[in-house]
Amino acid sequence: MTYEQPELPYYFEGYEPRECGEHRTVGAHRAWCFDDSEWCYSHDQDAGCKGCRIPFLEAALARQS
Repeated sequence: MTYEQPELPYYFEGYEPRECGEHRTVGAHRAWCFDDSEWCYSHDQDAGCKGCRIPFLEAALARQS
């Protein structure tokens, strides 16, 4: 199996809004979050780092209320 780089016109720098700081872009699909010390992936909101997931989950909970 071969891996094909997604053809996206940008580099991934994390989600907005977020509770964490700088993300070091590794490509169009992921970035390293310095505050959370974990990878943040662009393909799925559940794969974001902790600081990017929290605002997303809070917004989803607010919509359910």
